[in-house]
Amino acid sequence: MFLVKNFIYTDKEIINGLLAGKQEEDRCLTYLYKQNIRSITNMIKENNGNEDEAKDIFQDAVVVFYEQVKTGKFQLEAKISTFLYSVAKNMWLNKLKRSKLEIAYRNTQDTDTADDVYEGVLEKEKQEIIHHVMNQLKNDCKQVLVYTIYENKAMKEVCDLMGFQNEQVARNKKSKCLNYLKNIIRNSSSLNQQIQEIL
Repeated sequence: MFLVKNFIYTDKEIINGLLAGKQEEDRCLTYLYKQNIRSITNMIKENNGNEDEAKDIFQDAVVVFYEQVKTGKFQLEAKISTFLYSVAKNMWLNKLKRSKLEIAYRNTQDTDTADDVYEGVLEKEKQEIIHHVMNQLKNDCKQVLVYTIYENKAMKEVCDLMGFQNEQVARNKKSKCLNYLKNIIRNSSSLNQQIQEIL
C-alpha cells in the first residue's frame, strides 16, 4: 500500500509524478482515485448507475487521462478533476444511450421496425459527432468536404464554386482537409470513445 502525501498534490505535481513512473506514479494514481472517485460515483448514481458501474467508468476515465499524460497530449487548460469528470460523464452518457437503444430494440415486436429504430438512432449519433468535428475545421475545409462528400459534387464543379485553379488543386485540398479531420478525431480521446461506442 503506497502512502499518499499528507498534503494536496497540485495538478503539475500529479503530471510530473506520472511521468516519473514507479512509486511516485502509484502515489499520484492513488491520490487521483481518493480525490475524484466520490464525485464521479455520485454523478453516475444520480443518473441510473450503481457503485460498480461508477468504478468501471472512473477507471476508464483515468486510463484516458494517463495515456494523454504519457504521450504528451494532455494540456493543463483545465483542472485534472474537471477533465476526469467530463470524460467519465461522456462515457456514462454514451453507455446509457447504448442501453436505451438495446432495450428499444428488444422490446419492438416488428423486426423490420426495430432495425429501423436502432439504425436511425445510431445514424443520428454519428451525424452529431461528425457535425461537432466539422465545426472545428476552417470554413474552406468544411465547405470542400460538404461539397465532395455530402453533396457528391464533381471536382470540376467544386473548382468553380471554390475558385480553385484546376481539379488537381481541389483534390489536394480535399485530401488535406480529410487528414485534418482524421487528426482531430485521433487526438481526441473522448471523440474516439464516442465513435467506438456507436460503431
